[in-house]
Amino acid sequence: MMTTIQYPNRALEDETLLATYLLTLYEVFVGITSGHGFFYHVQGLLHLLKQRGPESFGNRLNMQIFHAIRYNSLSIGYHVRKGSMLDTDEWMAVTAKVAKVDPYVALIDICIRIPRLLERTDKLAAGDQEAADKLIEDSLALANQAKQWFANFEKHGPRYTSVDVDEFAGFQDICPDRTFDTAYNFYAFGAGICYMIYWMSLLILQSNTFKLLRQHRALLPKDMYLWDREMGSYADSSCRCVPYNCRTDVGYVGRFGSLTPLVVARKYFEAKKMEKEIGWCEKADDITLYKHSIEKTF
Repeated sequence: MMTTIQYPNRALEDETLLATYLLTLYEVFVGITSGHGFFYHVQGLLHLLKQRGPESFGNRLNMQIFHAIRYNSLSIGYHVRKGSMLDTDEWMAVTAKVAKVDPYVALIDICIRIPRLLERTDKLAAGDQEAADKLIEDSLALANQAKQWFANFEKHGPRYTSVDVDEFAGFQDICPDRTFDTAYNFYAFGAGICYMIYWMSLLILQSNTFKLLRQHRALLPKDMYLWDREMGSYADSSCRCVPYNCRTDVGYVGRFGSLTPLVVARKYFEAKKMEKEIGWCEKADDITLYKHSIEKTF
């Protein structure tokens, strides 16, 4: 790889992009750098994207790689609370056509803009009410877009049923805690991924917006209750996704996909001092065979 990327033309090949992406997967499943390698390889992928430019994407292979890179970049963006170049108009144009027919791509198009709002929050100057108001408006508008996506996603009803957690073979052996005694059995693996990303992302976005509202607006007790109930529902639903993704037939992909939503939910429970839920999350962490290498990153 080091030799290949020294040649400008080779650095722009789809195979080089794929090889670099596979290195990020290696860090997830086998990594020996306590999660740091995952972060640096994703940064390397973004560097390759910048070299290639948006116009270089269009065939099946590089588009699939691009979708995967966006999710990895999004996960890191949530952790470091910084936006990336992938939320700019030129890069959003790459997926504009596909997003019209693929709900996963449409969802990521929305979520990829959340880290930028987190970054703006952290950079908000004290006393700048105008900037705070604009940030709140943008955050509420993006949440509304996400909720509209969700309404369309479920226009024919939920894509899952609630079942007893015992129906997921082996999960009780790993996590015998029945704090969440029912879980979601999704009609398809892809649907489950969309739900997990949606609930996790809305929990992050709405938690940040709620904090802004408490700091810069006067909220009535009823409003605070409604906000807390909404955020709690996202954390609760995130946890009820986990058993489905522990099934042997979804392998490591399902388990890794559950990790970041589980960490986000646990942070919410920790802020609320909900000890039973915190304990459940800690036990459920053991479903990730690569906990030792990823948890330090997130």
